[in-house]
Amino acid sequence: KGKKTQKDQDSINGAVDAIFDTVPIKIDHPQSLVLNKLIFGSEQDFEDALAVYVRNPKLIDLDKLRTQAKIHGIEKITKEFIQEIEEFFRSKSKNSE
Repeated sequence: KGKKTQKDQDSINGAVDAIFDTVPIKIDHPQSLVLNKLIFGSEQDFEDALAVYVRNPKLIDLDKLRTQAKIHGIEKITKEFIQEIEEFFRSKSKNSE
């Protein structure tokens, strides 16, 4: 899509290298992907963001996500997102006991 905003530039700068069917590609870092999904804001995007987080919890800095959410005016949805992931991990912890 190209670079139109600072968010786009941040995504480009944070991209990670991957291999797809023997072809080297760059993909969005999970932190940026979660932020972008929350910005778009559909129910499916919210679910996608949850799935990205659950698969990559060590790569996503929730404090940074909160700061980015404030910049983009999505504090409410980000708060809901963080509550959902905290509940998911609480229930997962209870189930493993």
